[in-house]
Amino acid sequence: GINAEYGDPPRAAMRRGFAGRNLGDLFGRVSPVTLIICALAFLATLRLIYSFVPSVTFPGRALQTLSAATWNIAAINNNPFEYWITYDESPVYQKLMGDLESVMESPGMQDVQVDKVFTPEMFDSLVESMSLAGIGSLDKVRGAWDKDLKKRAIITGFLKDSALGKKRLASMPDRFTNTMGLADGGVTFRPTVINCYAGDLSSQAAWFEQWHSFMFQDEIKLAGEQESIRGVHSVLSRISRSKYPALTQDEEDMSIPLQILCQGIFDAILVHLMNSLAPGQWQPMKKEMCTNLNHQKIPRTIDILSSQYSQNDLIFLQEVSADFVNRLQASQLEQSHHIVLPAELDSKRDQNSVILMRKQRFSSTHLEITPLVESTLKSSLPAGAKMPVANGDLLAIKAQDLSGSKFLLASFHGDTNGLASIPVLDAVHKAAEQSQDRTLIFALDANTYKDDKKGERQSVSGFTSKFQDLGMNSCWGPNPDPDRHTTCNARTYLQPQLNKACRTPERRSDGSIVTFPAKADVNLKDYILFYERQLTFHSTIRDNTGDRVYQEGVFYPTMAFPSDHGITETILTHKQDSQL
Repeated sequence: GINAEYGDPPRAAMRRGFAGRNLGDLFGRVSPVTLIICALAFLATLRLIYSFVPSVTFPGRALQTLSAATWNIAAINNNPFEYWITYDESPVYQKLMGDLESVMESPGMQDVQVDKVFTPEMFDSLVESMSLAGIGSLDKVRGAWDKDLKKRAIITGFLKDSALGKKRLASMPDRFTNTMGLADGGVTFRPTVINCYAGDLSSQAAWFEQWHSFMFQDEIKLAGEQESIRGVHSVLSRISRSKYPALTQDEEDMSIPLQILCQGIFDAILVHLMNSLAPGQWQPMKKEMCTNLNHQKIPRTIDILSSQYSQNDLIFLQEVSADFVNRLQASQLEQSHHIVLPAELDSKRDQNSVILMRKQRFSSTHLEITPLVESTLKSSLPAGAKMPVANGDLLAIKAQDLSGSKFLLASFHGDTNGLASIPVLDAVHKAAEQSQDRTLIFALDANTYKDDKKGERQSVSGFTSKFQDLGMNSCWGPNPDPDRHTTCNARTYLQPQLNKACRTPERRSDGSIVTFPAKADVNLKDYILFYERQLTFHSTIRDNTGDRVYQEGVFYPTMAFPSDHGITETILTHKQDSQL
């Protein structure tokens, strides 16, 4: 499309071409079919002219209006059950999650001993395999089993034990073995409820046979490795007591075999609960969830960007994986936009920031200045402080549009608590001060919250005060409303950190949530920032449906919307008194 400020050159040309002519003289002798063909050809020509207007009609003139969108597309979540999702079309999901919550809160007869679901025979088999693998401290592990672990109640004594959570004895091995990248580009899954493993988990015996083989027998060649390993137990490492002080010295000493045992108990409990609550139903439902939330996440994300947001002059993305980049470069967006990647693309963490510049608006020429911004950031930190930004988190470039206007563009994904957002904002500002002839547009997931939790995280108000002090404005105006959320999610009970789990929210008759749980992440986190002296915004939209619509009162991702962050799009206009 063409902005209002650009006028309407094609129609003006049409008026000039036919001025003073007798249309009857032109078309009176032409057949209707020929007229229709000519009209269609004329409309196609008009469409082609419109698509090139910004680059051919006003050379050397600053284009006044600019559209930009930002989206943290979110790394693929290996656990389809980790967050509450809006899945109204599945009564199985609603009932299962409700029943699971009831069991967790009031387990009653379901709270059986650990050795009823992870049997003594399973334990003996596990110890034998660990011994053959050369793993030590097995006498201590047997003592922990006999004296403590096997006697615990599966819910109140194991899953909900906060001390066990602080020791990371189940969540740490899950991090490393849940979903593992392979050398051939594929992935392999630990046999468990909380990933996209597709094997038969309909009984404890079926589960253990597959789990045991995965941990000790299957030959696997992991991504980035030259040699194959037999069983994935070898990827686990010792848990340090200095980092996790809840551990005892004995637990640190036997932390590798203890992790394997606790992981087995944890997985066994989840398989038992799912088969008790939704036998024969939960695995087909999980398969559908994995298809929509995991396997189709990248295609669906690219489809939303292509169909709904490709008209934007700039698209800023965060948490982009190397696989997403490969598919993006093979999509229609590669035809319409220059895809700018960080030089230090991190394919292991897979949380990269990317910028797309519309080819009809921007030149492909650009200069990455990320190292300059990061150097400025590092010099501002206290001596010995750890750099709060990893490779790929930040992308900053100098760019130029086809009219000759110069820009400084940046895309950033902040840390979980948002404490890096202000230092990075300062560093980007200092880089912009060195290039005052350039218009700054900085899109970021700042990870801001409604409150700062006594300084533990970044508040919206604190972040707002900072960008105001730097002479900036935002796509939400100078004083963003913290209740204008761009995230809305909450953890379920089907994940290793039960201290973060949220109960089922109360819903209205239309399915929308009445009151969000206290632990839910319902916050304004995503911003597009710019200098007040250079730009002003006309309108901003949020989208959590993929249809340019924001639906209030629902958790996302949903089966149709693949991210836990909404899309933000804004229309900006250059001010007449700016540097341009």
